[in-house]
Amino acid sequence: MKDWLKLLAAESAKLRRLAVLRAVALSLLLGPGVMVVILSLVSVDIRTIVASPADIILGSVVLLAAFGGVVLAATMFGREFDLGTARVMLLRGIPRGGFLLAKLAVAILTVTILSLLAALVGVAETLLAGWQPTAAHAAQVVWSVVWVVPLVSFAYVGFTALGAILGRSVAAGMLAGLALFLADFLLTTLGSRIPFGEWLPVTNMFALLGETFGLMLAGNVELSVGVAALHLAGFGAVTVVAGWFLFARGDIHR
Repeated sequence: MKDWLKLLAAESAKLRRLAVLRAVALSLLLGPGVMVVILSLVSVDIRTIVASPADIILGSVVLLAAFGGVVLAATMFGREFDLGTARVMLLRGIPRGGFLLAKLAVAILTVTILSLLAALVGVAETLLAGWQPTAAHAAQVVWSVVWVVPLVSFAYVGFTALGAILGRSVAAGMLAGLALFLADFLLTTLGSRIPFGEWLPVTNMFALLGETFGLMLAGNVELSVGVAALHLAGFGAVTVVAGWFLFARGDIHR
């Protein structure tokens, strides 16, 4: 347990030194406000667009968290290959599984904390915009961020890590994560029938976001909250196990 905590502390310290962390934090904190401004200009009564103003905050935070998870994971996993530090650390006796899981945990925890802050800021901005979300809706946004963001991040961080391990670089991880995010998002919002699409992240993410975003799935697929959560957890678990399998058997001397 002590060694595990040391790994987490070491990964957290490395992440704090990276400029990419500040970029992800800035995008998450500014994102909801940008959406509030845009939709305020589009409509006088926001409820003609969404069931609740709080839905806009939740949706923007979760989508930005998914994107931020890709960026953080690609950097955290891929730079170890780019700099050759993965080989050095493993030769020092750090277990490969612990090495990967520590990065995974730090990436997901970081995105979740930033998302929670962004949600609180976003709710305050809806009040300043005069949208007046109810206390229940505001509380629902915060609670949803606490459990939805880790699930969504798990799926994207796991897949991005797998890409970085396969390509042994930041670029490969970024390409894998962004390709999944963008292609899946576009195909889902266009109502395309993707083979096994109900197992891909965006469909399940929209199902968890509720009524406003769930409407985008009309004619595509319908999923309950429980099933969507299981699909995201399963997708993340499969990619993490695959990444661990490849990393555990990879040649660290290359």
